[in-house]
Amino acid sequence: MKALTNERIIAVLILALITSFTLLGQDTIKYKGLVHNSLLYESFELYPDSTFKWTLEYDLSWDEYGKFKFEGNLLVLDYYIFFDYPKTMSIKDSIRHVYTPDRTEVFIVEDNLLYRKSVSGKKIKRMKFPSLRTRWSWIYCHRHKYIIVKS
Repeated sequence: MKALTNERIIAVLILALITSFTLLGQDTIKYKGLVHNSLLYESFELYPDSTFKWTLEYDLSWDEYGKFKFEGNLLVLDYYIFFDYPKTMSIKDSIRHVYTPDRTEVFIVEDNLLYRKSVSGKKIKRMKFPSLRTRWSWIYCHRHKYIIVKS
């Protein structure tokens, strides 16, 4: 039997440390909304306590919070408006004081992609963005290809 050298002990400790960090990490699911597969427009963070944070990436001062739930292959986001924040400043405690959602969005989940669901139940693959104007966007009525990818 070979004696453990200092290099092997250090390698085992580093491996144990990396494994413990991956096992103890938070189970946050992150989605990124991309226009034309390259421009980051919005992002979603789904937390394990069924709350979420939505961030508009081109205006980083704008965030919205709420609760989410999965219903089969659908993701339902209920957005809440907060007028009075509690002292803890956690999302879950803030939502506890608001009883009805301000608005609701429904997404269709397919593998690592999310698509917004239209009123008729179809996937929305192109969206109109007021801040994006290109030379040839009039061909598609200023609608751009839009996908939400799990990161």
